[in-house]
Amino acid sequence: MEALVQLKKPFALNKTAQLNLLGTAKGLGTAVVAYSLLGRGMLSGTIKFPSDFRPTDLRKYLPRFFTENFLNNLETVETIAAFARRKGCAPSQLTLAWLLKQDESVIPIPGTTSVERLKENFGALSVSLSDEESAEIRRAVEAAEIARGRYPESVMADMYADTPVLAA
Repeated sequence: MEALVQLKKPFALNKTAQLNLLGTAKGLGTAVVAYSLLGRGMLSGTIKFPSDFRPTDLRKYLPRFFTENFLNNLETVETIAAFARRKGCAPSQLTLAWLLKQDESVIPIPGTTSVERLKENFGALSVSLSDEESAEIRRAVEAAEIARGRYPESVMADMYADTPVLAA
């Protein structure tokens, strides 16, 4: 079998979802290319209600963005936004800076919808987090109650799944 050099997965703020993935990747010397870092825009702090989406927007069909779940998840967004205000940066910048501090094997690839958002994302490189600040964010995120999955359950079955051991 050829060596696995990278794995592309959506990244979750919740550590539990990442533990096995990051540990396995590190053990294999494999990079994790993380996408959907800002929760499909939710952690940008700019989306206030599901009606903000255009009729053709995929997020209207994802469980986390259903109205009742969305409103619950805004509490977590506000927690991140409060940390960002303390640091003098945008919520998206804080999220990306925090991700970069987690593990050197994670390569973030944030999506963007405009040049302004791209510049904002690059601003994360100027946000410095101490180990204590990173741990404080981790504790807040771990305590959060994220309503519903990232994708419909039929899709989630393939996310973060263990793979069978291959015969030599």
